Amino acid sequence: MFTFDRPLTTGQIASALCVSSRTVSKWIDRGDLPGYTLPPGNHRRVPVPDLLAFMRRHDMPLELLRGLTDQEAHACPTPLSVA
Repeated sequence: MFTFDRPLTTGQIASALCVSSRTVSKWIDRGDLPGYTLPPGNHRRVPVPDLLAFMRRHDMPLELLRGLTDQEAHACPTPLSVA
């Protein structure tokens, strides 16, 4: 379940933004998307305010985050990319 008070996983972000989890991990690793790693196992997390700022910087529609709260998976539009 999505809440604004808990950081998001790469899987949650990937699902909402219609990209792979690996893409989200690369954004974090490159420093494009602020996040942190939980030991052990390198599980990454991203605070919601940081994701919102990232999406605004890259002109991503914030409406995509509605998919995190919907019970049904939303249909992904054309793939998103970050230069």
